[in-house]
Amino acid sequence: MIWRAFVVSLFVALALSETDLFEDILKKQLLKDYNKGTAPPWVVVQHQLSVWQIQEVSTEHQRMSFQGWWRHYWVDSRLRWSPAEHGNLTKISVPISDLWLPDVHVYMQTYGTDQPLSPVNVEVYSSGQAFVSIPRTVTFGCNMHLDQFPFDTQTCWFDLGAVTYDGKTMDLIPRIIGDSFSAVDLGYMVAHSEFELLAVNTIARNVLYSCCPNPYPTIRYEFIFRRYATAYVTSIIAPLMIVAIVSILGHFLHPHAGERIGLSVTMLLTSAAIYFVAAAMLPKESTQIHSHSHAHAHTHTYMHT
Repeated sequence: MIWRAFVVSLFVALALSETDLFEDILKKQLLKDYNKGTAPPWVVVQHQLSVWQIQEVSTEHQRMSFQGWWRHYWVDSRLRWSPAEHGNLTKISVPISDLWLPDVHVYMQTYGTDQPLSPVNVEVYSSGQAFVSIPRTVTFGCNMHLDQFPFDTQTCWFDLGAVTYDGKTMDLIPRIIGDSFSAVDLGYMVAHSEFELLAVNTIARNVLYSCCPNPYPTIRYEFIFRRYATAYVTSIIAPLMIVAIVSILGHFLHPHAGERIGLSVTMLLTSAAIYFVAAAMLPKESTQIHSHSHAHAHTHTYMHT
């Protein structure tokens, strides 16, 4: 039994070594004359945003921050090969620094840098199809209003698009699965403690700028949040209502009753304590009067040209 296990392990090791050898040879052949600075001929890039955590929805700084995977799908005809000629290999992994990548960035990012959190590889298939999932942290400005706090709903959005390549060289569209769009994946998202994510809408469009003769394809991601109001109702609104009701009832006591004076003083001190709690809990904002998320939010995609 020991010899049999040894022989099986030896065959497995040899098979793996042979696969690695075929893969190394194939990579060298594909990248020999490959120019990563040149885009494939009119490439269509499908993009999917997978959100895993809403880090910040700040009314004071008027910004939103989140972490997620930026998934890109495209076809590069320069990376095609015949599996029969390369040990039946149908997929290889290539370092991201060795290949051409879609020139996709957040247009209105205001904080930090739109860079990957860690080095990743690109999955390349024999048909030339390429896929990469890049973990990123993005922070962008968001105009928020608190006139209906704590029952407010906030909408934050950003535009995603190419910087170098216009629509004549590269098209950018939401990911397509079957006959429908799948621009957003919320299956791995961690719920936010203060806001519920109601929906993520996406709009794909071609934008013509005054600087350039050709339009640029962009995708707008719109996040719609609703604040969890339970903590504010139980800690501020409900106690203030009780204090108001008790204060009104105190007026029905006899004017000369000592309990009336004591009750009034108690309600006054209670109101002051509630205001101190409210001052610590109420969010701040920079331009308005005052001061997420659930994985089952709806997603909608629209195409504009």
